[in-house]
Amino acid sequence: MKDKIEKQEMLYRAIKRSRPDWLEKGKPTSGMFKDENGNSVDRDDNRSIEEIVQFMRNTTFGKRLKGVVELNAGDCMNIGTKVVAAKTEKNPYHPNIFLDDDEKIGTLQALMLADVSVVVYEDPEIKWVFS
Repeated sequence: MKDKIEKQEMLYRAIKRSRPDWLEKGKPTSGMFKDENGNSVDRDDNRSIEEIVQFMRNTTFGKRLKGVVELNAGDCMNIGTKVVAAKTEKNPYHPNIFLDDDEKIGTLQALMLADVSVVVYEDPEIKWVFS
């Protein structure tokens, strides 16, 4: 897998059970992408959705994984976000999506990311945890 993220790659962001505010009427909200430290995602690397979900569940999130959204890396780049490979020892598929430093632009980018994201997996057995 190349370090450079290609526009045709699909990216996957985990929906944690502690973040019910990340979905509204079954669609991702801009809140899902408002992490000033970068938005962690996984690259597809020719894996199926089932393989991606299993990897997220077994490697990173365990029982905290409520769902997964999919978005295209090219869409991210076209709206001006930076998609940077950030593989770790435990996760070779890991990049980050960074919003613009300008709060107004970053907020608009988060909304646009939510608009191009689609929920591809949601586990009805995992209950939301409200804090």
